[in-house]
Amino acid sequence: MKVNDKEKLIKYIFLYRSFLFRFVTFSSDLKDEEVQLIIESLNKKSRYKRIYFIIDKLCDQIDEYYKDKNTCCFKNSKCICHRKKKLNYKNGCCRKCKYQSSRGCTTKNFACKMFMCSYAKENVNVLNYEDLYLLKVLTPLQRTILKSDYFSTIEEVARDLCFSILYCIPRMSINFLKMLLFTKK
Repeated sequence: MKVNDKEKLIKYIFLYRSFLFRFVTFSSDLKDEEVQLIIESLNKKSRYKRIYFIIDKLCDQIDEYYKDKNTCCFKNSKCICHRKKKLNYKNGCCRKCKYQSSRGCTTKNFACKMFMCSYAKENVNVLNYEDLYLLKVLTPLQRTILKSDYFSTIEEVARDLCFSILYCIPRMSINFLKMLLFTKK
């Protein structure tokens, strides 16, 4: 199926991701990068591979957007929030995450990358969910889960979205409890 109109693609994306289009291959001559990413994701017929691809590309888009911006204004490993509040925490919000390393995050996580505290928001123009058209390939429930699945690997988040709410709520709750116990030590 040839896509020639971005607005039409976005408008009917709920239909294009359905089982009715499972055996349809999408293509487009449009030079719009967002359209190409949406088409590439729709052409991935494995649910898990599509979700993984979407998360991976969304994280790449966020990284590219914030590439030259020092959002948290780190100085001596302390973010602007913790410096202003005179807290002795290092590595900002990521200090509680088990995937945080001396060179940054060891995984890709959409929720973590999109989070900005009020201090960080003062320093940059924040990327909004509406600016990420690739999100529309996911269902509203998947988008909700994706936006709130903090401190998880890309594989865990992809499984959460693939198996939906019955799988992810208990897993996220257990991870949250582990994180609380881990940070108390």
